[in-house]
Amino acid sequence: MSRRTEWMLAVGVVLLALLLRVVGHQHAPNGWRDDELSNALVVSQHVLNGEIRLYYDDASGHEGLYHWLQAGTMALFGPGVWGIRGVSILAGTASVALTYALTRRLYDVPTALIAALLLAVSFWGLMYSRSGQRHVLVTVTTLTSFLLLWQAMPSAENEEPDPRLFALAGAAMGLGFYTYFASRGVPLIVLAWGGYLAVWQRDLFRRVWRGLALMLGTAFLLALPLMVTLAQQPEAEARVAELAKPIYDARDGDFSTVAAYTRITLSMFTHDGDSEVLYNVPGRPVFGVFGGILFWAGVLVALRTFEPRAMFLLLWLGAGLAPGVLSVPAASLGHNILAQTPAMIMPALALRSGAEWLSTHRPQINGSGFLLGATLLLGGWEAGRGIYDYWIRWPADGFNRVLHHSDLHEAAQIIDGPQDVVIAGFLNERWDQQAMRLSLPGEGWRIRAFDPRLAELILTKPHVVVVPGYLAADGSPRIRYVPGSEFPAAEGIPFSNGLHLLTASVRGASATTLWCTPEGIDLPPYPLLSKPPAPDEDATPRLRIFHHIVDETGAFITATDALGVDPYTLFPGDCFRQTVTLDRPPQPTEAVIIGLYDPATGMRIETVGGLTGVAVED
Repeated sequence: MSRRTEWMLAVGVVLLALLLRVVGHQHAPNGWRDDELSNALVVSQHVLNGEIRLYYDDASGHEGLYHWLQAGTMALFGPGVWGIRGVSILAGTASVALTYALTRRLYDVPTALIAALLLAVSFWGLMYSRSGQRHVLVTVTTLTSFLLLWQAMPSAENEEPDPRLFALAGAAMGLGFYTYFASRGVPLIVLAWGGYLAVWQRDLFRRVWRGLALMLGTAFLLALPLMVTLAQQPEAEARVAELAKPIYDARDGDFSTVAAYTRITLSMFTHDGDSEVLYNVPGRPVFGVFGGILFWAGVLVALRTFEPRAMFLLLWLGAGLAPGVLSVPAASLGHNILAQTPAMIMPALALRSGAEWLSTHRPQINGSGFLLGATLLLGGWEAGRGIYDYWIRWPADGFNRVLHHSDLHEAAQIIDGPQDVVIAGFLNERWDQQAMRLSLPGEGWRIRAFDPRLAELILTKPHVVVVPGYLAADGSPRIRYVPGSEFPAAEGIPFSNGLHLLTASVRGASATTLWCTPEGIDLPPYPLLSKPPAPDEDATPRLRIFHHIVDETGAFITATDALGVDPYTLFPGDCFRQTVTLDRPPQPTEAVIIGLYDPATGMRIETVGGLTGVAVED
């Protein structure tokens, strides 16, 4: 193959990868998921606010590098596809180019083209290249480190290793520690490979051990500041502890979890896979039947040759798969991200070996023709699977639609505006509001949020109400255009925070109240927090309506607290009607005391007249 042809094919594969990572973000992912919104709007916002840290304790702990880069794209493009997902798009494309470069260094051009093509079109590659999450960045630092390592290795007996390249390889490895926790397994790959060289390739080991030591030492020095930071705030790494169930079970003498996770992880290339719908079509294997067979054939080829480059790939694959065995869930595509590149090389290695065998043992069969035909079959099959599953099957999954706020995302495409929009939700978190805001085009939208199980919003202006399917009786999303209502004439009972209680009634176990904000509502600060919040942050809501049932002496019996709207989304002139089911005691009751309080402090909010609650006769 000429250099020109090689260049054109390699560039073509990389451009294909870029295209697949750029197009169709309005369809897949079909909306915005909470984690990427948390990353961009909270963690990376720290960087934009000037808080440059090595490690952020938000969202169970995040290394800093991805967020430093994402802050740059957010500053350039604002919160949108390129602002939130731009780093992942570029990193995912770079990983395809680096996979080609490393595989070419290890083997040859055809093997490199096949491996790069498989990564370009794979569901696994698309998943992490099209979401604003940090996983994909570890593939870039690892591939860069390993490419420099193999460039530093002597290619001939009389060639000396290049210590500068070993040092650069260590620098890339050390930088990887600031991407994702899976990077902590990268030095173990080099250590294990060094052990293999020391036992089975002693001549080569004597020539390169100083370089390997330099590489690991450089990585250690670069990673040391992060290690010190983590040692000073061990509670920041809550996520690692959350996922280690197999380890804890084994520590207690129960190895069944490790055994089950090992079986599932080893099956993820042929007939099983990650069960988490956020990252996969549940149970979908990485490869189809043909690709899965070739994957294990490639593993066998590497074991049979037992040469340094093959053992390097096997150790890399094993280290990359270890988190899938030792953490929840089994075969996680995210936790196993380190195994992504060697997994793509294995089928290519099998096809390469098959073509070489045919050329040697069956010269009447054109080995190059076999390789081309098999590559087209494998590449076409995996491209069809990857594209169909990513753009059609995965976005259609009902639970995945809920997790990506797809009903809100689709509603935003058909609502004329800007105008007032009311969205229904559980109000446990505020990510649905952020997802809706990002999906709506342009500025000027006023978004309010309510829980239709408890309340209804009453606005003076015409508005659109969007109810996601998971809250609708028939499971179908609803969009309603509602004309404005007149503001109630009654002033009601004003509270000191600006809310007015206009009416209140109790009928059996049901209590209904009507509240309005004539001039807006005064609330304590309640910033957007990561998912989950950092250890020192309090996510407790700052306003609730209480309903205290009392007896004839005024003694407290039971309480029911609720708030069916997000008060931080209310505008002046808004009203809402709330109905709650009271916790009725068996004994006789006299009245229900209704009022407002701050759950974070436990303090009641008084009326303008100094009352801490309003009594409604039972």
